[in-house]
Amino acid sequence: MIYLVQFVNYTLSLLMWMILGRAVLGILTGGTPNLMQSVFDRFTIPVFGATRRLLPFVSEKWAPLAALLLLAALRVLLIVGTHPTSGR
Repeated sequence: MIYLVQFVNYTLSLLMWMILGRAVLGILTGGTPNLMQSVFDRFTIPVFGATRRLLPFVSEKWAPLAALLLLAALRVLLIVGTHPTSGR
């Protein structure tokens, strides 16, 4: 069970870093398409799509920030929900 929780946690962490990497790469390259941008796009576009389905009021511009917040909330819920209570 703990290995599954760790796998999910690391996957959510990877997605968060991919979103941040896409944002930094977009700033550094000015949005010109390249190989690294397509790698980041493959990982982040499904996350942005899920974010827009869950939060339809979020515009295209704010989807990365909303996705980061949702992923962070999922990680917190995963850790708090699976952490055994100490002393009980």
